[in-house]
Amino acid sequence: MRLIEDEGIVIGKIDYGDSDRIINVFFKEYGLISFFLKGIKKSVKRDKEAVELFSQTKFIFMEKNMKYMLKDFDTIDYFYNLKINMERLNIGFYILQTLDKILVEGEKRENLYELLKNSLGYLDKKFELKESYLLILYFLYRIIVGEGIKFSINGENYFDIENSRITNEKSGRKISKEEYKIIETSIKNIKNLKSENNELRDILSVIKLYESYLNYHLDINLNLKNCFLEA
Repeated sequence: MRLIEDEGIVIGKIDYGDSDRIINVFFKEYGLISFFLKGIKKSVKRDKEAVELFSQTKFIFMEKNMKYMLKDFDTIDYFYNLKINMERLNIGFYILQTLDKILVEGEKRENLYELLKNSLGYLDKKFELKESYLLILYFLYRIIVGEGIKFSINGENYFDIENSRITNEKSGRKISKEEYKIIETSIKNIKNLKSENNELRDILSVIKLYESYLNYHLDINLNLKNCFLEA
């Protein structure tokens, strides 16, 4: 049995009865781990904010034969501004639900953890609707790269999802010049999109393309409209 200390972000929770909870924590070093917290909802001594959704927390836990028991936890950051604004919260939920569909328990994904932490920090510090959709766009593209399913660009007229390419051949979904420009710029330097006069509908269209691409290659079901009141 060994004692482990690591920072993590709570990406899921299930409440049981009046006092108990299961939390899913995405750790920097240890990946996704679930814990059962007995009596946490009625506790007056423990830091309950530390085990709420979105909270970045320092955890201390025991591990034996791939089984884990939580010993202590303290909040690092609970992203207060994100939690009190519905639009920020919707975007945050979308990001967490996306991770929930691709993470495998116990698999270290440090780059993805840093992406999550930086994304939540961005949402907490500032909010502008268009830039927040650009954040989603960037987040989805980084997942595409991280999952090893990056597409090639051999043209600019069609997104051939099945064959992982953007091409001029009539294969796949026809894309507009505006959509292609957003895709190209998001790959090269996402920051440049902030200064360009892209229509929100085109940004949303590319997000849906990336969702379709991930859904096909990872056999998942991402859908922006499930998390947003309006999209």
